[in-house]
Amino acid sequence: MFRPVINDGHTLIDGGITDPVPVQVLAHAGVSKIIAVNTIPNVDEMKQRERHRNELSLTARKERRDSVHETGPVVETPTSIINVYMRSMHAMQSRMAETSCNNADVVIRPILTESVWYDFYHPERYIRCGEEAAQAALPLLKELVRV
Repeated sequence: MFRPVINDGHTLIDGGITDPVPVQVLAHAGVSKIIAVNTIPNVDEMKQRERHRNELSLTARKERRDSVHETGPVVETPTSIINVYMRSMHAMQSRMAETSCNNADVVIRPILTESVWYDFYHPERYIRCGEEAAQAALPLLKELVRV
């Protein structure tokens, strides 16, 4: 999420809050072939992520938290207001994203099980994941643009 910006008297917010995978915007603009990239884990992926987290040793969890500059127990506590809010936002965005993806021709899903929403310090991991997901989708992409 990005801080809101005021431009010509209008407050602009990160569009991902209300439309995380804007497929309909492209369809309304007349785009005939739509490739969606959905980075928001669905319920099954979240369950897989939770299993992965539970398998990590306490030391590994601490190292991971330290590596992403986590704010500590305020975020880690399952009932913290920040955690509850972020989980609620995720549930809402996940549903919206899945619905949008139903209208795309190809959906690429670069999802990292060990990622966390507050990791802004390791872009190379996410870029590599996106590249791998795009490579995996290459046959579908080629079929989509076949004349």
